Amino acid sequence: SGTLRQEVGVLSVLYGSNGAAPNWFDLAKTDYFHQGILYGASTQQDYDQFGSALAAGDFNSDGRDDLAVGHPGEDVGAAGSDRGGVTILTGSAEMGVGQYFRFVSPGIAGMPGIAQVGQAIGRVLATGDFDDNGHADLVLGAPWHDVVDIGAEVGAEVVFYGSLFADGFAGNSTFAWSAAVP
Repeated sequence: SGTLRQEVGVLSVLYGSNGAAPNWFDLAKTDYFHQGILYGASTQQDYDQFGSALAAGDFNSDGRDDLAVGHPGEDVGAAGSDRGGVTILTGSAEMGVGQYFRFVSPGIAGMPGIAQVGQAIGRVLATGDFDDNGHADLVLGAPWHDVVDIGAEVGAEVVFYGSLFADGFAGNSTFAWSAAVP
């Protein structure tokens, strides 16, 4: 028997079907994700809260929605406790959600910002086409981010602008890191 993990978080994806009520979902295609499935068993930690925030949009403009999954309790590297992160799962006709996935957190995978204990990046997520280029963009909220000379826990957000790359975000994509930071 394994060790029971607390508040790790899971995500179940029920795919719609063209059936009449109550057969709206194709349960044979249901996906079940947790960090251990995506990144390996050792990545699951107590209180990661994987799936506590979700945002869907077509980030790579392939005609299928993709999914951003927040896990604000994620402990990452030396910055440690509750730094937070977001996993991005892209959709495909063959595999549904999860054909390609990527983890982002401040200082990882091209994401700007300074890693801080307790900032909880991914606590809040939102999508929209903010730059009006036809690609869905993604906003990641860090409600307890600290800003030098302004104060503790004033919060911040990061905007990932969508593109035609496999994961939906160009390596040279413009990022906006804010919370009263010029």
